[in-house]
Amino acid sequence: MIKKYRAHKKHVVYRKKTCDHRGQALILATIFVGIVLALSVAIVNRSLNLSKESRDVNKRIAARTLAEAGIEKAIFCLNQTVGDRCGGNFGETYVGENNIALGGGTFTTSITTIDTLTKSITSTGYIPNAANPQEQVTLKTSVTINTDVINFNYGIQAGLGGIQMQNSATIIGNVYTNGSIIGGNSAEITGDAIVAGGTALVNDQEDTAQRSAFLFGKTSPQLDIAQSFKISTDSSLNKISLYIKKTGAPPDATLRILADMNGVPSKIVLGSGTLNASQVTSNYSWVDVTLSLPPSLLANTTYWFSIDTSAKSSKYWTLGLDDQNGYGNGKAMFSANWNASSPTWTDAGGDFNFKIWSGGFTTKIQDVAVGNDAKANTLSNVHVDRDAYAQLIDDSWIGRDGRAAIINDSTIIRDAYANSTPGTTVGGHTYSGNGEPDPAPQNMPISSGQMQEWKDAAAAGGTSDSISLSQSDTLSLGPRKINGNVSLSSSASIKITGPVWITGNLTLQNQSTVYIDPVFGANGTMLVVSGKINIGNQAQLSGTGVSGSYLLVISEYPGTADGDEAIIMANGTATAILFAPNGAISLSNSVGLKEATALMLKIGQSATVTYESGLANASFSTGPDGSWVLKKGTWQEV
Repeated sequence: MIKKYRAHKKHVVYRKKTCDHRGQALILATIFVGIVLALSVAIVNRSLNLSKESRDVNKRIAARTLAEAGIEKAIFCLNQTVGDRCGGNFGETYVGENNIALGGGTFTTSITTIDTLTKSITSTGYIPNAANPQEQVTLKTSVTINTDVINFNYGIQAGLGGIQMQNSATIIGNVYTNGSIIGGNSAEITGDAIVAGGTALVNDQEDTAQRSAFLFGKTSPQLDIAQSFKISTDSSLNKISLYIKKTGAPPDATLRILADMNGVPSKIVLGSGTLNASQVTSNYSWVDVTLSLPPSLLANTTYWFSIDTSAKSSKYWTLGLDDQNGYGNGKAMFSANWNASSPTWTDAGGDFNFKIWSGGFTTKIQDVAVGNDAKANTLSNVHVDRDAYAQLIDDSWIGRDGRAAIINDSTIIRDAYANSTPGTTVGGHTYSGNGEPDPAPQNMPISSGQMQEWKDAAAAGGTSDSISLSQSDTLSLGPRKINGNVSLSSSASIKITGPVWITGNLTLQNQSTVYIDPVFGANGTMLVVSGKINIGNQAQLSGTGVSGSYLLVISEYPGTADGDEAIIMANGTATAILFAPNGAISLSNSVGLKEATALMLKIGQSATVTYESGLANASFSTGPDGSWVLKKGTWQEV
């Protein structure tokens, strides 16, 4: 009996333990369900909040887009000559618009004039409207008249005609020329003097028949282009000219000379240069690309010039194309990536429009004192305060090192690097060397396409006949095209209020003045003359008076002979830049000038050119009638 009772007792105890376990499980399940329900509620609430936040974000994005649209329309209307889509007002009279409906909202704009060349635009976008806005965004920016930034990197720059310097002529700054520098007693250049190897006067290869167009740099695969060619004699390749235009504002592009590989471009780079985007305009024109280290090429051997870009739908290039394959020594191709592991090249259907310039003539620096370094093929009777780089140094004094294949009858204060040094005194050591390669030619800072745009801007302001101002007469001029000559008698003056194009000659007599309207501020503007320019005694050419403002005076005349130069200036002063791409500039008798660039420079006795550092990034505007564009660094949300 005892045994049975105990067994039964155990069984009862066992049943009680089982009931306790099930109760705990029920409690846990209830807690779990509660947690799940709580999480579900939280998730639902979060989803609802996210949905609201998403709607709020979308509304803010939409309001910002409307505000941006208002700024874009304001710039459009400022540049219009009719007011059909601008509420009746346009150009200088446009002051903004109110409650303009667009999409699911409206925008309001207002314009404040800061000065003649600068305006402030405030634009507010509203969702759904200004009366009961659920969201609004206000943007503010400044706009300015479109300017061309031109880099004048040298006090004097000359083309193939070089530089002639008479007694006591002085250039304060650096000089770069594609032709020789020939000086006289006491002629001095205080900075560097660099003379490129002379480029041939006539191009060696070309295809100039523009029968079609080839667009590249917009979408793949028409991104990188190449054109094959062969030169007629063994020589260095100095320059390539392209018949090209641009859409929008693409960045500078790199042009490379590539070896051939079985009929397509290889990836072997023989030389390179920069296609300067600022010299390319929205209309076709010839633009030069010089090579930083001109490669030596073999005659009757296939080479390629190539330009690589990246896809930019609103910023791209167009090259002239001869779709009848008029150039027998090559063909045009394109690729999505010239430097891919295995580039794919496709025939472009013809030949691009180009000119190849190779070979040339020997250039030199002679009878000049140079304050810094001197670089040329030949240095003859030159006093160089620092280093000299050449193939031949003859009868010269070098303040530091001399580097040339041959150094004759010279004095080198430190070391000489040459294969031969007959009659030369060397203060340091003499080493063997083959001389330095000729410096590469430099482009002119302004292209023919840029000048044509400026002439078009001047002509857009209207046309007048010849102008002759008597003593003390005054005149405001520009933008304007003058069909004929412009002449100023003593003490007469012209205030330039926009670009001016004179189809004839410009003559400034004693003490006459041409200056830029002060409203241009730190900007300059341009005076383009198709004929000759004669600047007389004490005549003045000046900017606005604000630092960085220069009057750019251009002559297109091709004359270089004595008395028939494109620009003649004697005994005058100028806060100006003189430019004669096709002819010579003659400076004499106490002339004071900031910068001069020409095919040929003639610098007479006591003439001085003093370079200013600001000329490295000088800004030139077509004035109040130019195009309004966004001013960098002024965009803000308020």
